[in-house]
Amino acid sequence: FYKWAAKYITHLRDPEIASIVIDTFTLHYSITCDAYLQEKQELQLPLRPDGRGSDGKELRSQLLQIEYREPNNRIRGVLYQAKSCKKNLVLVHHARDEYKPMPQKDGSIASSATGFLTLFHHYL
Repeated sequence: FYKWAAKYITHLRDPEIASIVIDTFTLHYSITCDAYLQEKQELQLPLRPDGRGSDGKELRSQLLQIEYREPNNRIRGVLYQAKSCKKNLVLVHHARDEYKPMPQKDGSIASSATGFLTLFHHYL
């Protein structure tokens, strides 16, 4: 993320560049979240002989819902920096399957594909 951010800032400062396209921003958001998860995992290093982190807990495999605040702030920064530098910012998103809680054959409810496609719809 930080290498990408440094390049992005370089482009924002370039007076010859009027527009910046990020293809795909869906992937960029995912990478931003994964990078923050990696930062959390690195806080648990070095690993103990039993494979657990230095804090005695399993190595983190996902962010908690409240921890998405930091990746969301980083994404928000990407948007606001373009605005403050008066650059046109084009964000390309790819459609994906929509999932919702749906009744299953056995009567249970589970997250299943609805048959519709959805675009990235994360609220910052």
